[in-house]
Amino acid sequence: MTLMDDGQYSDPLSYSKDIVYENLSEEGVNQFLKTISTCTQDITFWSFYSFIFHHAYIFWDNIYRLGNNFPDGICKCFTDIRCKEESNVNAECYGTPDNKWVDFSGTFSVKSHSLPLKTIVLGDLGLTVEKVEYSIKKLECMFQLVMVSIEFPFEKCWCNQEKWKKIKLELVDSKTATCVTLIGKILHLTIETLTNFVEFQIYGENIEENNPEFFAYDKNSVLCKEKENYKFFCPST
Repeated sequence: MTLMDDGQYSDPLSYSKDIVYENLSEEGVNQFLKTISTCTQDITFWSFYSFIFHHAYIFWDNIYRLGNNFPDGICKCFTDIRCKEESNVNAECYGTPDNKWVDFSGTFSVKSHSLPLKTIVLGDLGLTVEKVEYSIKKLECMFQLVMVSIEFPFEKCWCNQEKWKKIKLELVDSKTATCVTLIGKILHLTIETLTNFVEFQIYGENIEENNPEFFAYDKNSVLCKEKENYKFFCPST
C-alpha cells in the first residue's frame, strides 16, 4: 500500500513506478504468460483531490492508458467498478470531488492478453491535500490444462481423505468443465486445453514426500513419456 502527497510530483504523470512480480525478471514473466490461457488483476485505488486523468497505466503488452480512457471495449474507466454499477461498458470513472476520498478499486478493464500491469504512472500530488492510495493485487490466471491420471499410494491417500477432497474442490477452470473423480487409489484428472503443446510438468506441495506415480495420456490415449521430475513429453498432443 502506498500513500503519496509529495510536492515534487505536482505535474500530471510525473511519478512512475515499475511493478515487480515476486522477483521474476521480465523474461521470467514472459515465459510464465506462455503457460496460461486467461488472467485477471485487481487494484485498490483511492484518490483525494487528485484527478483520475492525471494518472496512467502501462500494461505488459506496452499498451498505455490514461485513468479515464480505456477504449478497448471493457470499460472506459481503468477498473470495472463503474461499468458494473451502470451495466454500461462506456461508463467513465467518477470525478474527484473536494474533501472526499473516491474509491476506484476493482478489476483492470483491459483484455486478458494485456496483463499484468507493468508500470503505474501518477501525478497531480503537489499539494498536501492531494493524495493517492493504491495497492496492486496478484495476477490470477487459468492455466492451460492437460489430461492426467495420478496414482497415489493407497494408504497415504486414505489417511488424508480431507486433503484430497480439498484438491478436488479447488480444481476448476474458466468454463467450469473440469471433472475430477476419485476411484479407489487413483485420482483421474481430465482437462481440456485450447492450445497445442508437447511438454508439461506437474507441480505440487510435498510432491516428492508423497511419492505419487503419474500416468499422462494425450487425446489419442497414447502414453506420454516421463522425462524427469514429473516432466512429460507428449509429441502428438
